[in-house]
Amino acid sequence: MDNKKNKINNIFIITNDPLFIKQHLLSILDKLNSKYKIFILTNNRSIFRKNIKYTYLHIPIKRKPSPIFDFICFIKLIFLIKAKKPDIVISFTPKAALLNALSSFVFTNKNLHYFTGQVWANMNGFKKNFYKLLDLFVIKMMNKTLCDSKSQSDFLVKNLNLRECERPKVLL
Repeated sequence: MDNKKNKINNIFIITNDPLFIKQHLLSILDKLNSKYKIFILTNNRSIFRKNIKYTYLHIPIKRKPSPIFDFICFIKLIFLIKAKKPDIVISFTPKAALLNALSSFVFTNKNLHYFTGQVWANMNGFKKNFYKLLDLFVIKMMNKTLCDSKSQSDFLVKNLNLRECERPKVLL
């Protein structure tokens, strides 16, 4: 196996909420930062002003659906991927997952999404089905999906009618 081909140098971490990174990922990123170049793509740098050890790239992701801003974010993500050539793009929030999945149509870099909950879990009707379809699209487009518990993985398998080979893996 060609070691150079499988080596990861640049990692994109994409989320619409910088607080998510601060609360859940900083200790992990600190460990990764000694071996990899970490790029944080999110909508607000202010949370990282003190002692930032990563490269911050602004991408104006809004939490709520916003077709104009969402399209701008997608185009910006495409340009950032082209310029920085990440070896892997990891997303952590639903909108970031969708942008990550869409970018896989343009680039062949590895991508991964970590599910931390489903926005559609307590919805009904068309809206619920639409968001479920988006999560299914994300699962189909990612090289790998992860989630934070076996019950969440089971929930996704059951509610999205996933095959066992599509089951999000549980860390731990």
